[in-house]
Amino acid sequence: MISRRKENTFTRYGIYGGKMNAKKIQDEIERNWYWDVRVENMEVLHYFDEVVEYFDANDIIAIRFEGCYEVHFQQEPCYEKEKAMKECKQNEIPYYMQDVSVGEVEREGILFYKIIMNIWPMYLTILCKDVRVSRKPKKDTEGL
Repeated sequence: MISRRKENTFTRYGIYGGKMNAKKIQDEIERNWYWDVRVENMEVLHYFDEVVEYFDANDIIAIRFEGCYEVHFQQEPCYEKEKAMKECKQNEIPYYMQDVSVGEVEREGILFYKIIMNIWPMYLTILCKDVRVSRKPKKDTEGL
């Protein structure tokens, strides 16, 4: 299902949004030219049921993972954090989108998306039921 709004375009896939199709999600993410783009923010909501990642590709792109069952992140051990992330200014955030892989897996008869992201110096793996990709102009996203 694709829905268009004046200032926001989003695409929804998965259990809640229709037939699962990892290829469509992969294509939608890649259509936003994410390579080497700084990750602006990440949110974990509702006791890890939702994870949202925002990155800056001229507009702010949000990838929302919903119905999460596994969320695993690993910071590259050789990358020493010079200060706490909460103290970093936007231009000091060290995380950059490098690679995103979207697949489908079945566990105990239930279909999930498995997303593996290289956000160097962090790696993120998410197992979820739904994925939405949205784009908003920067002027509408102050305070993310």
